[in-house]
Amino acid sequence: MDTNLDAAFQLRKSQHYQQAIDIYTPLWNETPSQFNDWAGWSFAFCLSKLNRHEESLEVCRGLFPKYKSSEMVRLLYAKEIYYTQFAGNKPLPLEVLRKALTAMFELAPPTNPYSFTPMATFKLVKQLLNQQQINWQEIEDWLLKLDPDLLDEKTFTFTDTRGKIRELASPKEEWFTLMIRAKGGLGKSGELLEMLNTARKQPFKWHYGNDIWLARKEAYALNELGEKQKAEAILRKIILQKKDWFLLFDLAQLVEDKQEKLRLLCTAALGHGKNEMKLKVFETLFQCIKDDPEYRREAALHLCLVVTLREENNWPVSDSMLREIKSRGVTITMEGSSLKIINSLVSFWKKMAKRRAERLNGIIETVFQNNKAGFIRHGKEKIFFSAGRLEGKLQPGDRVSFETEDSFDKKKNRSSVIAVNLQIIK
Repeated sequence: MDTNLDAAFQLRKSQHYQQAIDIYTPLWNETPSQFNDWAGWSFAFCLSKLNRHEESLEVCRGLFPKYKSSEMVRLLYAKEIYYTQFAGNKPLPLEVLRKALTAMFELAPPTNPYSFTPMATFKLVKQLLNQQQINWQEIEDWLLKLDPDLLDEKTFTFTDTRGKIRELASPKEEWFTLMIRAKGGLGKSGELLEMLNTARKQPFKWHYGNDIWLARKEAYALNELGEKQKAEAILRKIILQKKDWFLLFDLAQLVEDKQEKLRLLCTAALGHGKNEMKLKVFETLFQCIKDDPEYRREAALHLCLVVTLREENNWPVSDSMLREIKSRGVTITMEGSSLKIINSLVSFWKKMAKRRAERLNGIIETVFQNNKAGFIRHGKEKIFFSAGRLEGKLQPGDRVSFETEDSFDKKKNRSSVIAVNLQIIK
């Protein structure tokens, strides 16, 4: 090896990356042919360590035709493709990512424990999931290129900008959660249930509430296979723990009682989330009230909302929907933006979502330090309470009235009841 190359190589080994680069760069620019695989890899590695990934990628490209069989060159080449194509804040076009990932599979197959290819696969799959029209078959095809048994089960822990310790799911958990979504999206209900059973046998803790989403997918699969009652029971249990709008919508599609269906749909419409994602909620609400003369205008407004949201997002609108709105004597352009239509519907949603609850009386027994929770004594029962927006401080011995709400005790892993909407009795 050239004396200068040898000096740069030693600097790289002692982690003096910039000094090594200062020697490597003019040598590479003048006569790159003098670099063997080790020297070339060392140069690209130094650039990579200083986050100069574009430059490192160019060096790898220059090395590859001559050193195709060098595993260290191939691994670093694939790594730099990952950092330049997949790791940026702004995602590149799908066709670019597909080409990049195909190259990574050839350069650094996921069977290699140091391969960045699984990470790139998950990045591409998540991009595909963000498309308006999701290609579930493509997602499944990419995931099938990975062997979950070879993926790492270890989580990644880091401290965020607020000093809070956070933990990311392992690659193996990520594969299962994504594949389960793909099976559901493809309507492969039998395979989905098998995948769920396999996933639940894995020896790791689920993150981001993934255990709840697994249960949601199980409910979907059971319903598709005709096990509607089992599916409904699972969803009701999930909603005790999380009340996201899409979970309420899932349950609304299964319940037989029309009043409960309407209440669930209106609660979903009011729930936190992007309105353009709730098109099915608004369409289903229209179907529920379209024949009720009392809510003729509200029914039409729900269709207007769907059309307006689609137009605001440059999505296609069906002629049949436009004809239906016209037949109800409503002019879409007169109703204004989607936000204005929503404001017109909020009072209806709130009215229908409200469930009259019996008020009970009790005595405050325990108050936690935050003054927002504790226990109420009601007869022989001791009920956990959440004070919510209650003004003023609660004291043990205070008499209160309250309503109850179904909940879920995570510590005991069972259904429970909590007291809400407290009012102090003077």
